[in-house]
Amino acid sequence: MPKSTKKSVTPGTKSEPVQTEKPSPAEDLLHAIEVNQGKGRVAHLLWSPGGLASEGCCQILDIQVAEPLRRQGLGTRMMEQLVSDARAWFVARESKLGNLWIGVAHKNHIHARAFLTRHGFHHKGTLEGLTRGQDVLVYIKSYR
Repeated sequence: MPKSTKKSVTPGTKSEPVQTEKPSPAEDLLHAIEVNQGKGRVAHLLWSPGGLASEGCCQILDIQVAEPLRRQGLGTRMMEQLVSDARAWFVARESKLGNLWIGVAHKNHIHARAFLTRHGFHHKGTLEGLTRGQDVLVYIKSYR
């Protein structure tokens, strides 16, 4: 089972770039960024750089912010932390971040699609029939 890394983002603070050591290729394939308030997690972002560092492609697996805390900058801070962490991950493997991508459900994730567009992602394709009853839209942001 691949190792995962978890990082917490403190609400109200700007994320700082992360320095990493060069891990083995099998390590760090699943990463989590969490925002905790009080006794629990209020937001998280899961991402994976995939298998080939030379490709520079990184997938956002899930991003969620508790509904009462949306539009307060938590998602933006997690995205900033993701970019910082992903860049460091690729640099540690003598590569660089090329693209971030995410698949979102067409009907259920209207707010997520707006969030991604505000953060420079573009709709690049549609996977029809992947999930029951709705299509999955693929959004990509290029860093090349």
